[in-house]
Amino acid sequence: MSVMIWVEQFEGRPTSTSWEVLGKARALASELGVTTGAIVLGSGVDAAARRLSAMGPTPFTCAMTPA
Repeated sequence: MSVMIWVEQFEGRPTSTSWEVLGKARALASELGVTTGAIVLGSGVDAAARRLSAMGPTPFTCAMTPA
């Protein structure tokens, strides 16, 4: 079981709202004793994925679409 979030990104950067939701999701996951996961969709998700991976062990999934 995981607490999953969708990460909104713009020009390869997760939005500030997405960072806030990720923080809340991690807190909830910690309370429940489960992991946190993130899904990143869109074009240019490589940069967003690098930024997310720098935040620790959160597993995430990326799906790229044409620009």
